[in-house]
Amino acid sequence: MKHTILAVLILTLSNCGAFASRPKIDYQESFLEVTDVERQDTCLRISVILKNSPGYWVNIPKNDVFLRSQNDTVRKYRLIGSEKFELNKRIWMKETGQHEGVLIFEKIPSDVRVVDMMETENNGKLETIVAGLNLDEKDTNELPVMIDPKSLFDTDSSNKWTGLDPTRYTDIPFYKKQGKAYIKGELHDYHPRAGYSTLNVYTENYITGSRERQTENIDPDGKFEFDINVDYPQYCTLEIGDFPSNDVFVIPGDTIELVTTTKADFLNPGKGFRKYFGYRGRINDATAVNLLTDSVRSRYRLDEIISTCLIANTDTLGESVNSKKEKIGNAFNEIISDLPQFLGSIPVSTYVKDLLATEVTRIPALYGPPAEYNRLISCNPLAISTGYKVKYNPISIILKDSTAALENGKCFLQQLQGVNALLEEIEVKTLHNRESLDQTKQNVSEMVSQITYPALNKALLNAYTELVEEVVLEENSVKKKSEYIKLDVDKEKDVLEELIKPYLGNLIYIDFWALWCPPCRQGMINQKNLIGKFADQPFKVLYVSDDSNVEGSNNWLEKKQIPGEHIYLSSENWKRISEYFNFNYVPFGVLIGKDGELIKTHFYLDSPNAEKEIERHLFF
Repeated sequence: MKHTILAVLILTLSNCGAFASRPKIDYQESFLEVTDVERQDTCLRISVILKNSPGYWVNIPKNDVFLRSQNDTVRKYRLIGSEKFELNKRIWMKETGQHEGVLIFEKIPSDVRVVDMMETENNGKLETIVAGLNLDEKDTNELPVMIDPKSLFDTDSSNKWTGLDPTRYTDIPFYKKQGKAYIKGELHDYHPRAGYSTLNVYTENYITGSRERQTENIDPDGKFEFDINVDYPQYCTLEIGDFPSNDVFVIPGDTIELVTTTKADFLNPGKGFRKYFGYRGRINDATAVNLLTDSVRSRYRLDEIISTCLIANTDTLGESVNSKKEKIGNAFNEIISDLPQFLGSIPVSTYVKDLLATEVTRIPALYGPPAEYNRLISCNPLAISTGYKVKYNPISIILKDSTAALENGKCFLQQLQGVNALLEEIEVKTLHNRESLDQTKQNVSEMVSQITYPALNKALLNAYTELVEEVVLEENSVKKKSEYIKLDVDKEKDVLEELIKPYLGNLIYIDFWALWCPPCRQGMINQKNLIGKFADQPFKVLYVSDDSNVEGSNNWLEKKQIPGEHIYLSSENWKRISEYFNFNYVPFGVLIGKDGELIKTHFYLDSPNAEKEIERHLFF
């Protein structure tokens, strides 16, 4: 995110109470909160709180910030001073993550009642609204009514629960409903002048390895309502504006009704970078999971256990590693023994209780639980519903020393690992020809004969069917061959200059990627629609990779019909350009202006503001 007025390094946020007596705000930037407005005879004083994570900074450049009446876009009211902090200087955040002060602007005429606080960027070529202020009105909004998770504990449940049984979930996707979940909600303190009118929803399928992005509209009053396609119950990520929001658990057939705000605080990442993020409406299974997860994590001190686990695996001093692991094992035993009584008292379905139990047990299980409990994780299909728990905790770690997990090859995570590997091979290595098809058919047949979970077999058969279609298209020459460029730049020349030279005069997006990187591949697929929208405009997309696997990479590009310019750099030039932009990971995105000047790094075409950002620079 690039806002000069708030040139910060990273994001995270917090809770708040009522906002009564504060100025009415149409919209305000995450890193600055307006708390009061005072008209004086010689100036306008705006009290603000600058906000960022402790240890990071905020900078307000004097010459780039001004006020402008919403009814008169010509006249500007300059920023002339400040109190309690200096302009044009980094203000470092202490533990509170906040710094109070006053911005002093030129006097505003009494008939001007609503103004926008503006910033300029790109050498004054572009103007961005930081906040919309009603100078003579007060904000009477209070924290909205939301479901209190404690309300679920008020009544004893007649639906008793004796423990987690993974065998209940052999037939994924667990729910026999159509694969659509429903989300509706309100984004308070929103105004279209915020610079965005859409939100992104990200879902993942941990069986196939695919990641989907869905873009939905936000109404001018901040309301939104839509359905999303999901293959099984899972966490999806909402991305609103310039920063991600909360992860929300969704179930096909269930409706989630949420309420949140554009206002942010950097001390409460648990609320999804929002001052508040909660739920209302009917309490169904999906809502119950969202409400109870934090309560369960807190009850069993999971964050503390995570810390202990990490120390046990890295600390070589003090208490022995074995001793620390013994403590983890004891904690696991305590959790297992307490769960039936605790979860049995909550009036929710067995599925919700099983999912919460999976959430609780998976952390200590990763670091060596008592062997008799291994099946609760390694043989538990619910692991894929908890999202990051599969993605960020390698299955090999989960299976390590698992004495009970691999009984007759029926361990779910072991089967998932094998299916993932074969699907990856089909995706990036398999050529679309008859010889390759025969070999893949044999591999799929052998794998299917070993798999006991229907959903895993379905994924394999779908991938094989798609490959057959690819072969037919290739044999009939229906598909367009993907053209590519191998660029070798002399040491005396600038790699970036040579890379963009043929495309100057266009707005240029560069996506540095690699074939071995699933997020790179999924991102390129997700970007196809947006690229198509600007097909007739002076906008060029460059997909740049190193030349270590040109044949395999180009085969995949052809297979997926990825639009854009496909360029391969030598290892030396790849090293030079990665050092130039200081990146050591992919994907890495860059936006460059028509004049060849760098506009943004860490820019991605599948981000929520990408289309608007392209339009700003394309049609300016």
